[in-house]
Amino acid sequence: MKLKLHTALQLLPRVVVAIILLQTLYFKFSAHSESVTLFTKLGVEPCGRIA
Repeated sequence: MKLKLHTALQLLPRVVVAIILLQTLYFKFSAHSESVTLFTKLGVEPCGRIA
């Protein structure tokens, strides 16, 4: 039982980070207006947003 709890506690942060990264990828590759604005201000639109 202790081993399963330890494994679950190690897995939880990884799952949370994966979900956050998947959300950002959707906005990055779908040309969401906020992403386009951000990368335009950085001067790397569209290559920086897609690469």
